[in-house]
This record gives sequence, structure tokens and C-alpha cells, in this order.
Amino acid sequence: VTGAGSSLGYLREGMLDLLAAKLSGTNVLRTVDPRTLLRAWQRAGGTATKDLDAKGAQLLARRVGAGRVLEGEVIGTPRSLVLNARLSEARGGSDVRASVEGPTDSLTALVDRLAADLLALGAGEEQHRLGSLTTTSLPALRAYLDGRATHRRGLFAVAREHFDRAIELDSGFALAGIGRSMAALWLGEDQGGKGSQLAWRHRDRLSHRDRVLLQFLIGPRYPFFSQIQDVLSSAASLVELAPDDPEAWSVLGDYTYHYAPLVGVTDALERSIRAYTRALALDSTYEPSLEHLYELYYQKGDTAAARRSLALRLRFDSTTPRAAGMRWFARAFLGDSVLGAISLSDDSLLTIPSQLVSAASQYGTAIADVDSALEFARTRVSSDAERRELQGRSTVFYLIRGQPRRAQETMWTPRTGFDSAVVILNAVYADADTLAAEEVAARVPATFTRPGDAVAAGTVFKRYAAAQYRLSRGSTGAARQAVVAWRGSWTPEDTSEARLYAAHCAILLDAQLTALDRNPEALARLVELDSVLQGFGATLEPYGNIVAARLWNERGNPARALAAVRRRVAGLRVRPILIAYIRDEARYAALAGDREGAIREYRHYLRLRSDPEPAVRAKVDEVRAELAALERELTDR
Repeated sequence: VTGAGSSLGYLREGMLDLLAAKLSGTNVLRTVDPRTLLRAWQRAGGTATKDLDAKGAQLLARRVGAGRVLEGEVIGTPRSLVLNARLSEARGGSDVRASVEGPTDSLTALVDRLAADLLALGAGEEQHRLGSLTTTSLPALRAYLDGRATHRRGLFAVAREHFDRAIELDSGFALAGIGRSMAALWLGEDQGGKGSQLAWRHRDRLSHRDRVLLQFLIGPRYPFFSQIQDVLSSAASLVELAPDDPEAWSVLGDYTYHYAPLVGVTDALERSIRAYTRALALDSTYEPSLEHLYELYYQKGDTAAARRSLALRLRFDSTTPRAAGMRWFARAFLGDSVLGAISLSDDSLLTIPSQLVSAASQYGTAIADVDSALEFARTRVSSDAERRELQGRSTVFYLIRGQPRRAQETMWTPRTGFDSAVVILNAVYADADTLAAEEVAARVPATFTRPGDAVAAGTVFKRYAAAQYRLSRGSTGAARQAVVAWRGSWTPEDTSEARLYAAHCAILLDAQLTALDRNPEALARLVELDSVLQGFGATLEPYGNIVAARLWNERGNPARALAAVRRRVAGLRVRPILIAYIRDEARYAALAGDREGAIREYRHYLRLRSDPEPAVRAKVDEVRAELAALERELTDR
């Protein structure tokens, strides 16, 4: 303590108590009791006038079981106070520094500001974010930092709870809003929810870098809708702005993996791997970088790299149901009996049927494993939530397997209560129960009007599904009404999700009708549909691209058809229509001259439908014959 005579001398010892109270209470920092520390400090030679040197302070920290040392100084003048602090590792290495300054009568506020900066820096928060930590509530800050710490370890649901707590404590805490949206992103939830909306309202409190991150989360045109390419550009801007930030690289890797194929990026896999590995090179402890990496390497055919990535991922999480699913992946897909030490009758698999169904369906491997796991799980589930999840995933899996009767039997509610659009579109594209679809479609009103502001997007999609079903049965009336009522009902400055769906569904139905009518404008309508699907593909995915692909093929352009059918979201929860995509991709690849790709997808289809029910067997036999013909053709060459 220097300056201002002796009036601040009490802070030489008093700062220990002030900062200990402020810094404790997070998952990543807690302080040694000040009394314990003072006694040890005095034994080590510290006095009212004598300090320990840096080496002595580090030795003292190790003696009291501390990993870090906080040293500081108070500089007082008649008009101001300056608090400087340095937080360093007890065994040497890097340190972080913080400094605050204010009027002489603002000591309490200055200590709070200094503690906030030290908490953030000590928890691994980047220096650039200190200016965005505008909360005046230290409990809110602690909850936020706990959220950041658990997020870095891949515990996204726990992180979301911490961020929610921070928002409860400070409803204007913009960074906590961003944290919540980032957790939602990794949980596969809507990242445009309350977290992003809070951050948007208080975006003036964010650093420039965090405003760019917010733009990525909610779309660069928010509150209006953004196109896929715009959001991809936002992710790339994050990396340009912060090339040393592992979070930015992980965000880029994740969005490229899932959504770049929708805009025709053919090397999305390689781009994602590069982004994730760059993130890991910057921070090997940032778990989100490992979330998908083992699957990406598996898809690329590099099983050794997949094993290494999965082993690293399991270091962060080895006990949760998610970890059980990863161990199953290691055994079933990578043939690793060490990482994959798990039984299909392990209770931990009960809560993750989606993980098993998605992996087996997308890669066409370990089909029998999933059959066995689902059968076992049915005997062990206890809660309604587990039962609904299990039966919902079972329905998806059995439709992909070509077993519509079995799928119908596993529905968790009567078919009248099951999601109407899903029931209908599964019948159109995934060989599901047409009687159920007929019943459901008959109850959907056949009149179409421009959606009002209070109409939900789900209502619009249900009506589209009914029109699509009737069109597939040769009745065009509902589709024509939808086109008249919905086409042009949305503009880029409209924030209505229902009108966005309606306008794009109208374009989809219009392209089908003009082709059916042999209208001279059919090509223009199809080109327009392609443009919409690549701009706003997620709104109609997965149904739009398969329709576009079939229309291109009917026009005699299998190359465009193949490009369209390959435009689909990667790595998210699988749906029954996947089987139609696989079958169509095989056929268009064969017609476009990609025989290797065609054979791969034909075999994928046949592995999935190795045990079809009689109602689907003819389709399976047809695919088997197409594969045999293609293989004979290659042999003859």
C-alpha cells in the first residue's frame, strides 16, 4: 500500500478478507482461508513492513495447497485509488493481470470490479471479454463463470443451468445470454431463444467480437431471417476476427459440418476437420472441439484418428449415458474392445436411443446392435419421458428398416395423436402406414389462406403435408389452393415463421404442379426452388431437396438431381425419410456416372433393409436388382 499517508494501511491485510469473500464461490476458484494464509505467511518471514519475494510467495502457495498466487498493490492519492493485481501459477508459468481505478470513496465498487476481472481471468475467460462483464452482481458473475467452465468440459446441459441462474440474478447480463445460446447450440436446441434475445436487447454491453458471435447465433439479419450462407459467413468472420480463439474455430467446424452441405459445399467434411483440429491446437482442453471429430474421421475412413479423438473425448466424460453411447460406437464401428467395453444391456443406454438409431442409420452399420438394444430397453424403461423417447426413436428405426407394421405398433400415442405432418410425410417418403396417413390427412382442413401473425409454423407445415399427400395420390386441388394462398406471402422483411414456411412450401408445391402440368415455366420454377432450398434449406429440409432431386431427374438431368439429393443436414437427429435419400442418391449417382458412390449407397440401403416386411419387400428386391446390374456392368468392363 503506497501513498495517501497511513489512512489506507489497513488494506495491507484487509484486502485478503475483501478479495477472499469476493473470489470464492465458483467451481474453478476458491481461496485459502485468510487466517491460515497469514499465519503461514508470517512463519515464512512476512511482516508488517516486509514482503516475500516471488519465489517465496510461490513456495508459500505450495505449502498451503494452493495452485495460484494473487499479489497486488493499492496506490492512493488524495483524489483516486488504483488497485493492481497479478494472478500467477504457484509453480511458475503464465500470469494474468488486472487493474482498476476510481475515486477515493469508491473502494467497495473498485474491489468488486477487480474481483470480477480476476474471477473471469482466473476461470480462463479471454481478456477481450472483461469489458463485457457488465453485471453488478458477483453471484451472477460466479454463475456465469461456472457455466463457462462446465461448457468447456462439454457438460452443456449443466452449463445451461448455470447461465439460466446468472440471468435470473441479472436480467441484463448479455454475456450470460450468449452463454446460454451457445449451450443450446451444442444441445441441438434453438439458439435463438431467450438467451440470444436477452443478449440482443443489451448488445451495447458486448465487445465487438461477442456481437459477431451473437450475429452468428441468431443470424446476421436478425430480427429478420438469414440465409444459410449468411450464417456460414458469420462463422467465418468469427475466425477472422479471433484466429486464436478455440471457441470460434469450434463454432465454424460445427456449422460447416451440419449445414454447409445444404449450400452445395462438397468438402464440408474436410473443412470441419480442419476447423476442429485448429481449435484443439489452440486449446486441447476445449471439449466442444471433440464433440463430432471422431465421427468425422470415421466418415473419412481414418479409423485410427477416430479412435484417438474418441479417447480424448472420453477423458472429459466417461460416466454419462452419452459416454455409454460413445463406447458403443467405439466397439461397433471402430472395433475397439478397450474403449468400447460396454454391454447392450447396459442401463445407461436406455436414455440415448436417438444416439444409437442415428449412428446405425447414417452409417449403415451395427443394425443388429440397435435392434437388440431397443428390445432390451423396452423391458427396462420406467418414466414416461424415457418411454416416449424410446418409442419415438423405435418408430423411426423400424420405418428405416422397412418394417412399417412394427413401427406402427411402437408409437407412444394412438396414431390420431401422433404428430400429423410426420405421420403423413412418412407415408409419402418412408413407406409408413398409408391408412394412418389417410386418416390424419382427412382431418386437416383443405382450405388455404395467408397465415396470420398468430398462426404457428407447425400448423402451416401440417397443411402442407396434407396437400403433399393428396398430390402424391393424384389429387392436385389442395396443392393448387396452397400455391394461390401462400405464394408471395412472405418477404425478407417479415419476421413471421409461419409465413416463411407457407411461402417456401408454396414454391415447392408450385414446382411439382408445373412439372406435372408440363408447363413451359417448369424449369424456371425448379431453378427457383433450388435457389430457395440453398438459401433457406433448413425450413424445408429434409423434404424439399428430395422433391427437387426427383424433379431434376425427371427432366433428364441426373447430375443436378444428385447434387440436390446430397444437400442435406449432416449429423443431426435422423428421420425416416433418410431411407428415401439413400435410395435416390444411389440411383442418381449411377445415372450420373458415379458408380462407386452408387454402389456405396445401394449397399447402405440393403444393410438397413436387410429384414423388410412383406409390404416393402418388392422395393428392396428392386434395389437389390439395380445393384446387381451395376456390379455386373463393372465386372464386364
